[in-house]
Amino acid sequence: MKLSDFDLNLMRVFLTVYRFQSITVAAEVLDLTQPGVSGALKRLQNQLGQQLFVRDGRGIAPTHLAHEMARQIEPALEAIENTLNDAQEFSVEGKRRFVVYATEPVMLNLVPKIEADKS
Repeated sequence: MKLSDFDLNLMRVFLTVYRFQSITVAAEVLDLTQPGVSGALKRLQNQLGQQLFVRDGRGIAPTHLAHEMARQIEPALEAIENTLNDAQEFSVEGKRRFVVYATEPVMLNLVPKIEADKS
């Protein structure tokens, strides 16, 4: 499976279902219909070729694959959400701290210029 053929929007649906272990609650949180969430999960499972959730009484339980996927995907999705939130709040007038890595000769040339800049 190529990444270009993969629907990354399904990851958000997957993680929400994983967190709540409920398609109904995930649908409410995502503001989608229950059949829409079920369909998204089925598409994801078809793309992966493996099952992510199994019936557990009246609910669902994640498989080992689902646990592993969630562990790896959740930090990446949070980073994307944080980046988008930061982009909305970005201002050119705001103070920023930059970390620049350079060789010592370059730093010897840059430091006096940086220190002399009053802006």
